[in-house]
Amino acid sequence: AAFNALLKTLEEPPPHAKFIFATTEIRKVPITVLSRCQRFDLRRVDAARLVEHLHSIAGKEAIKAEPEALALIARAAEGSVRDALSLFDQAIAHAGAQAGLPDAAATLVRADDVRQMLGLADRTRIIELFDALMRADVAAALKELRGQYDCGADPAMVLGDLAEFTHFVTRVKIVPGLADDVSLTEAERVRGRAFASKLSMRILARTWQMLLKGIAEVEAAGRPIDAAEMVLVRIAYAADLPTPDEVIRNLDNTRHNDNAAAATPELRAQTHPEQARSDQMRQDAPTLRSSRVLASAAPVQAATPKPAEAMPADPSG
Repeated sequence: AAFNALLKTLEEPPPHAKFIFATTEIRKVPITVLSRCQRFDLRRVDAARLVEHLHSIAGKEAIKAEPEALALIARAAEGSVRDALSLFDQAIAHAGAQAGLPDAAATLVRADDVRQMLGLADRTRIIELFDALMRADVAAALKELRGQYDCGADPAMVLGDLAEFTHFVTRVKIVPGLADDVSLTEAERVRGRAFASKLSMRILARTWQMLLKGIAEVEAAGRPIDAAEMVLVRIAYAADLPTPDEVIRNLDNTRHNDNAAAATPELRAQTHPEQARSDQMRQDAPTLRSSRVLASAAPVQAATPKPAEAMPADPSG
């Protein structure tokens, strides 16, 4: 009804009026309205460009900020400049409150403060947790998760950061140049390249699927930390397991080796008949020798003469 009431104004707008509509649900706007408007799709801003924009604002406002802090804000904004500015404003106020300084220009926006404000886990600790999982070190993975939980990190957020880092390693494995993004920390660049060269695509895909399923389980669980620990246990125990195609390949290789071993005598008989004949005689020699020994050891029984049969007398003689 509201769009129908607005439609008449859109068809005959007054010369002094300019209508600007902004929405994130473009599919809900009727086609009758869309046909009378010029449409401009505003795309998400790249994280690297957001970092540069925040750095420029900090320089103009004489505010000191760590590059990692700006990278965290740009990543949390997910391409929205408005959200990035709002988060940066909150980070400045949070840093001033932490330092007890009324002047915002005298504050320093630290990465730890931004991480605490957003409820994020330390990126370096996320990488260490990922490393423990890929090494199938369950004890180290559970200890690291418990340490992050004690520091205030949400278990679902920890798994979400793990899934994000898994996705990053997978992308770097496909396109290595993605590791040069300025919004990434030095640890993410170096360790991401190392993991991408070491881990197979199947392991990364399996870890991604298990993390996605685990995040839903953690969000629905009554005790999220317990559910998160069980998810890490499953991932760690599955990390060193062979993939189904590797199992099939190993079985095929074993079957091929067995067939080759069984076909070796027949192949030798076809290619080298004299050698095969001599090998066969060498194998039959013990059998012939044993048969001779048995034959000589057997007692010789003398033939028993048959008793002579009595012939009846000739009655004529």
